[in-house]
Amino acid sequence: MFSRLTVDALRLLGITRRGEVFSPTSLRWVDGIIGAFLVASLIRLVTLIYQAFTVGGPPAWALLLVLGVITGVAMGLLMGVMRSLLVQATTLRQEMEAVI
Repeated sequence: MFSRLTVDALRLLGITRRGEVFSPTSLRWVDGIIGAFLVASLIRLVTLIYQAFTVGGPPAWALLLVLGVITGVAMGLLMGVMRSLLVQATTLRQEMEAVI
C-alpha cells in the first residue's frame, strides 16, 4: 500500500510541475491518496483486532497500531478537506477562464 501512495503522490507532483493542478484529472489522484490512507488504516485496525483476540503481542506494538490507525484516518480526513479546496479552486479557475 505504501508504494501505491508513493506513486499517486509522485504523479500528483508531476501534475503540479506541469501546472495542471486545477484540472479535473488531478482529483482522481487525490482520491487515490485518500483511499490509500484509509485502506492502510483499515489493515492496521484489522491487524490490531486479530492480535487482540488471538496471539497478543507486546503493548508497544498495539500502541503503534492504534497510533497508525488514528494517524491514517486523520491524514485521510485532511486530504478530504484539501480535495474540497481543490474542487473549489478548480471551479473558480474555470469561471475565470470563461470570463477572460
